[in-house]
Amino acid sequence: MSDLLGNGVTTIEMADLDSMSNGKSVIVAWLGENDVNVLKNIDADYVYLSGSMLAGREASLDTMLKKKARLVYSTELPGQTSRLLARSTGWFRFKRIYARDFEAIQANAYFTMKMTGGGLFAIHGFFSRDHFVESIEHMVDNATYTSVYPRMGLAPEQRFVSKGVRIATFDGENPDKLVALVDWLVPDIQ
Repeated sequence: MSDLLGNGVTTIEMADLDSMSNGKSVIVAWLGENDVNVLKNIDADYVYLSGSMLAGREASLDTMLKKKARLVYSTELPGQTSRLLARSTGWFRFKRIYARDFEAIQANAYFTMKMTGGGLFAIHGFFSRDHFVESIEHMVDNATYTSVYPRMGLAPEQRFVSKGVRIATFDGENPDKLVALVDWLVPDIQ
């Protein structure tokens, strides 16, 4: 593996990795689209990759790597966001400012501005940070639309709106199609 790594790259050995993978060899590599295909001949049963770092270029993965790949997404799977983004993309198209290449950024900005505006309206001139944050918590929990994140929520001491991931792999019959292995996984953080 060391011949794959360039200067400035650090590897960390994880204790008991074999017990966590049920005897399968597992590689976790957060690499971008230009660097990931170097793993195509790696001797591992599974290679976990960051879906967001592949930047929508999952189809460009090498065929051998696709068979081993497990892609981790903190958002909805590529190509399946239309139901989540129907409201924001409709608004952007109506305003003639829709940009397909920046769809996720626009959707996140739209969601943020809607929640912020609603939170400011809800505090009715009672300018208290705690009251403002509480009103946003309530709005996020009851929002009829989201952004590129399929499940969102805020609560006291929980300041990340989306806390889970979806793990996907390539379909055996259609190697360019992603299918979810795990619908939505939220880590148990103590």
